[in-house]
Amino acid sequence: LDLNRNLLNGSIPKEVGLLRLLLLLDFSGNSLTGLVPTSIGNLSNLVYLYLYDNYLSGSIPNEIGLLKSLSTLQFLINHLTGAIPASIGNLTNLFRIRLEENAVSGSIPRGIGSMTSLTTLTLSQNMFSGSVQ
Repeated sequence: LDLNRNLLNGSIPKEVGLLRLLLLLDFSGNSLTGLVPTSIGNLSNLVYLYLYDNYLSGSIPNEIGLLKSLSTLQFLINHLTGAIPASIGNLTNLFRIRLEENAVSGSIPRGIGSMTSLTTLTLSQNMFSGSVQ
């Protein structure tokens, strides 16, 4: 489902979680607001998730860790807050994470250090704290 660079506003409907066969979900470059729905965790076949360049807020849902097929996660340029969920470490096929230009805080989960497929990790312009391990 590719709806990037339209004039969409409002929130991402929770019903998106019913589209269980999706490989691509791209809502980037719109004016979407609200939370990333927890129902996104139902998209077990999803490979590419692009929600960047919107006005999404709240935390990244813990259910993101259920997306075992995910290779690319791009949530950059939003208003996301809270910590990166530890469940992200379950995503062993993930090779690209881009979360820059948000207000994500806390420490970076240890599990990210064990992601052997990861080639790109961009976390700049956030509010992380703690030690680097």
